[in-house]
Amino acid sequence: MLIQLQGYDVTVTYKLGKEMFVADTLSRAYLQAQSNPIPSTNGCESISLMQSVFEQELEFVNLSHHLPISEARRKEIQVATEQYECLQEVKQLVMRRWPQSKTQVPQTVAPYFPWRDEIGVQNGVLFRGKQIIVPGAIRQKIMTALNSSHISINGTLRRARELFYRPGINDHVKTFIQRCATCREVDPA
Repeated sequence: MLIQLQGYDVTVTYKLGKEMFVADTLSRAYLQAQSNPIPSTNGCESISLMQSVFEQELEFVNLSHHLPISEARRKEIQVATEQYECLQEVKQLVMRRWPQSKTQVPQTVAPYFPWRDEIGVQNGVLFRGKQIIVPGAIRQKIMTALNSSHISINGTLRRARELFYRPGINDHVKTFIQRCATCREVDPA
């Protein structure tokens, strides 16, 4: 990344979060800039080509390619998302536009409303930020995989929060771990 950034003249200044009023809004409403090749001193167009490739990489980042889960698990999540009616409604709202009020969305989708600006779709998989939204049909499988090393409630919660999201995930993880016989055996007395 540092090599790719060498073609730019950048000055970084620190600003307090409370002073950045429109940063989030502007990050979603950027202007389409035309890329003009930068004239190079030696006649090469390699700088503009490198910038073009870098800009393309920045425009499209596929989260599903950077997840620490297997391709088979990703496909399983994708299929389960297509079959789960609630997540299909969420997906439609993401693609069209969320209503302004929570009362205007179906009850099944209401738990996702507070995070409507963070939810996106890539390759048929719903994400909340960098977390996969887990379809109901495979939640138990995901929990079993997360708890495979029996690393306590806090350890499993940490792993779950890194990768997955679903409304009430904290309570679900705690209940699952409390029912796990292996976890109960290795619990401190």
